[in-house]
Amino acid sequence: MLAELVETAVTDFVEWFQTRSSIRANISLAIVTFDNYAKEHTPITPIVDVEPTRSFNPLVDHGKVTEISNGLEDAYRIAQQHLNHPEAIR
Repeated sequence: MLAELVETAVTDFVEWFQTRSSIRANISLAIVTFDNYAKEHTPITPIVDVEPTRSFNPLVDHGKVTEISNGLEDAYRIAQQHLNHPEAIR
């Protein structure tokens, strides 16, 4: 149940930003999923290029463990890469 709520929230988030023409060119996002390891689900991508119909279910390819520190470490690494090289967005 919670995984479906997360998936709906991420889909709604993507769709909301994609419909805001005044800001969508400035928004990029990356998604990291995790359990006892972290996995980059979506690399840093301009919001207009994210497919809102793809699955954002956080349990896909993961078990049911929640080790948030791994996910936060990966998110930090991705953010630092982006801040140091913003031109590298695909």
